[in-house]
Amino acid sequence: MRFETLIALRYLKDTRKTRFLSFITLISILGIAIGTSALIVVQSVMDGLQGHMKSTILGASAHIRIENKNGEILNYRILEKKIKQIPQIKGVTPLISADVMFSAGSDMTGVALKGIDLNSLNSVFALSNWITKGSLTMLDNSLECKKLSKYKKGTLDDDFSKAFAKKNKNISSCVLIGSELAKYYGLTIGDIVTIVSPAGGGIGPTGPLPLSKKFKISGIFHSGLYDYDMSSIYISLNDASKFMSKKKSVDTLNIKLKDMNETTDVVALISKKIGKNFRIRTWKQINKNIFGALKMEKLVWILIMSFVVLVAAFNIISMLIMMVLGKKQDIAVLKSIGVSNKSIMRIFITDGMIVGIFGTFLGMLGAFFVCKLLASINLNFASDVYYMTHLPVKISFLVFVLVGLGSLLITFIATIYPAQKAASVKPAEGLRYDGF
Repeated sequence: MRFETLIALRYLKDTRKTRFLSFITLISILGIAIGTSALIVVQSVMDGLQGHMKSTILGASAHIRIENKNGEILNYRILEKKIKQIPQIKGVTPLISADVMFSAGSDMTGVALKGIDLNSLNSVFALSNWITKGSLTMLDNSLECKKLSKYKKGTLDDDFSKAFAKKNKNISSCVLIGSELAKYYGLTIGDIVTIVSPAGGGIGPTGPLPLSKKFKISGIFHSGLYDYDMSSIYISLNDASKFMSKKKSVDTLNIKLKDMNETTDVVALISKKIGKNFRIRTWKQINKNIFGALKMEKLVWILIMSFVVLVAAFNIISMLIMMVLGKKQDIAVLKSIGVSNKSIMRIFITDGMIVGIFGTFLGMLGAFFVCKLLASINLNFASDVYYMTHLPVKISFLVFVLVGLGSLLITFIATIYPAQKAASVKPAEGLRYDGF
């Protein structure tokens, strides 16, 4: 062990003359520990929330979306086959989408209607994993949809229910609605709703003609996004084509990749295969505002927590300056026996780094246990607000390493000024007990 390290360790020991200084050292260690721990915890929680939001949003959205610049996509099955030839693509599914009016009783609200192809849906979207009640497959089964009814024999309103079921037995189209929409209107499986398309009836003498159609609710889904569950409904691609008068055309082709980070390369390959008449958008472009806001929020929190580490660094500066003042005579003696200025600087830099290393280690250890604790806390009391039962915490080895190295770098920078002051002490002045 080098003599600079031995002297540095000796200076950090608790003696009668330096008990107050040792207390300041302890405060400095705790300051670094708290700052490091807070920074790691915030980073882990924000990464977890961002990952949760990304998985939820991308479950309802495609990695790549293709639209025709001139309107609807004709001969979409041919395009679908061409796109599937690209090795990086996991699945392709067509989609018809439109803004319609949703009516349950006397109330009406605007929703986004989506016509889906059940044969290829699961290769792109996670809708089938979101079903909490009912069935998704009934959307494409008119016979089963006709049989679907709320009528149950033996209820108090048996006659009314039986008449209701008989009246609506010919409704052969089913719809899938979000959990929040169902909760808002008090709807369940078998209920009858009306969907109104502003332009589904074609073009008349005065312009677009509205078209209304009754649907039976065959299923309820829960995506984890309040707005999505409140404003999205699904019907089969065939029903949507008839209802929206599409005539064998779709609005978009939706693509899922094997690796969502390869969008740039895949977009270039798709462009070569389908030509320039199509607009290709990636998941980053589609959800630019949401992910941009999450990234900005994460950056702000990291900057705020970084100030905690900076405050702890000022504690180290204060501690070392007080140590230099207290050890001024010792420094003068060391210099008088031939110890160089560099060695004097190393002594006090070592003192600061020991404090920083202990503080950083304790902070990283504390952050790990806090992250584990936060991940285990049940959030059922706030599930209606935050749409999650547990706080998503992502513990990343890289985050621990980067924050740890950053903390040590700030500590090292904080030791330079006091160490320079110690090295500038002149032996003659130190022995006279003069101040700086």
